[in-house]
Amino acid sequence: MSHDDEKPLEWIGSSHKNLMALPLAVRRLFGYALSLAQSGDQHDAAKVLKRGQRSYAMKTRIVDGIEVQRSSGNVYADLDLPDADKLKIKTGLVIEIRHAMRRLGLTQQAAAKRMGITQPKVSDMMRGDFTNLSERKLMDCLNRLGYDIEIRVKPGARPVGHLKIALARRP
Repeated sequence: MSHDDEKPLEWIGSSHKNLMALPLAVRRLFGYALSLAQSGDQHDAAKVLKRGQRSYAMKTRIVDGIEVQRSSGNVYADLDLPDADKLKIKTGLVIEIRHAMRRLGLTQQAAAKRMGITQPKVSDMMRGDFTNLSERKLMDCLNRLGYDIEIRVKPGARPVGHLKIALARRP
């Protein structure tokens, strides 16, 4: 999934301020859960609203005069987390690993064996704790799940370039 395919994220009312008051580890977990939602997936701990309940996330720009702030495009940067670009890249890789596991019908144990990591690391990854895995290791996991990875470097339009991940979905 490329950045252009992500659902937009908008911070409504005091939602951004409230999240910023939380500890760094909690903000990182929320960042992962929100990134999953933007990609069309859902964190295992997320609760789906029942019909008739009002959702205030990612729907409207102004609700009864309440200010709505559009995301920068990187939820980790919005949450002022260190290494926000790196976290976004790692999240994109983990999201693709989740899709691959589902597509291949792999249990965490089978996926761990195929990717060359332990089942507890797969479990941590699925919950959004992938701090113990490098981008290189996540790319290796995708290779072992049958994915090719290409890295493209090009001159940037601004004085400081940025990192971006563009994923091509299999049919």
